[in-house]
Amino acid sequence: MIETLEPYFSAFRNHLNSIALQDQVLLWIIASIGVLFTITLIFAALVVLLRLGNIRSAAKWKKLEAVWEPRVLNYLAEPNGPDELWSRVRKKNRLYFIHYLYRVAMRLSGEERRHLQGLAEPFIELVEINAKRGDSEQRARAVQTLSVLGRPQSLSILINALDDFSPLVAMLAARSLLKTYSADYLPAVLERLHRFEYWGTSFIASMLAGIGQEAVPTLRQCFSDATLPPRSRAVAADALSLLNDFASADETPGVLENEHDRDLLSATLRLVGRVGRPQHLGAIRRMCDVSDQVIRANAIRASRISRR
Repeated sequence: MIETLEPYFSAFRNHLNSIALQDQVLLWIIASIGVLFTITLIFAALVVLLRLGNIRSAAKWKKLEAVWEPRVLNYLAEPNGPDELWSRVRKKNRLYFIHYLYRVAMRLSGEERRHLQGLAEPFIELVEINAKRGDSEQRARAVQTLSVLGRPQSLSILINALDDFSPLVAMLAARSLLKTYSADYLPAVLERLHRFEYWGTSFIASMLAGIGQEAVPTLRQCFSDATLPPRSRAVAADALSLLNDFASADETPGVLENEHDRDLLSATLRLVGRVGRPQHLGAIRRMCDVSDQVIRANAIRASRISRR
């Protein structure tokens, strides 16, 4: 009798086991949902806490600026006796005070900006330290600040920043040197144009041309120097084009005849197309027969000088 019922008992046991397994799976699913829900609540709480922290920080800085602003404006109106203002800048707030002065200085120029440099001078060393030891974002911000509020000793830091391993920091240093100290540091920037390969040629050319006519001799030398990288020479050609340097057109036939780099040839054709004269048409027309479509298109546009 028992042997007859054994298959039924076995089936019943298997059914119970399957129910237990389903219950275990269900419990695991419920537990997983519970863990995910808890993690979501934690992240939501962190977001709220960060938001509240940012609000408190903004309120703190706004309160500090309300204390500094009238005194800074009074100092600009009558620049003497900054000690009272300096005494109101606590040690932990000195770096933010510099950043505040930077924002104010960006709206000023000339004598008023120099007055702000004097206000920043006791604390500017903190920015110089960030320019050398901070992370890439801190170094970039420090370079921008030093270009506006830096002291004479800060110049060496900006020059060293040209070789910073961060391309952004190097570019900001180049812009700062060219904008603040003009053509004196143009050769140093041109030597490092390979650092800015991710920046557009037109952007760099515009930055170089922003110096003005005093940059022309150095740019001409760079453009005509066959030992330099083609991209550096192409950037120099575009900058000379923006500066309408008619004398540089005489260098273009030799470049068109001897070089093979597409970017350099295209920039040279843009230059001669802007400042060239009819005697340069022979070199231009030879470029109209090359197989490269980009070069040929630039040559066709440049050949319009015959209509002048």
